[in-house]
Amino acid sequence: MLGNMPRRMELIRPPRALRVRPQNGQMIGLVHQPDEQVFVLRQALGMLDDAAGDEGWVLRSCPARS
Repeated sequence: MLGNMPRRMELIRPPRALRVRPQNGQMIGLVHQPDEQVFVLRQALGMLDDAAGDEGWVLRSCPARS
């Protein structure tokens, strides 16, 4: 799950959730910024290897792109 509202994400508790910073409607990045979009998608796909934590889910914040 990609989202920018961690409290709602906690209520849903998907197996894996990535908190992103963009505004609503721009979860993977701004328009015309494919490099940023690919970065966010790679972060999300990288979570597929993460095992669920003690509570049955993983929440991670997307790191700032350097």
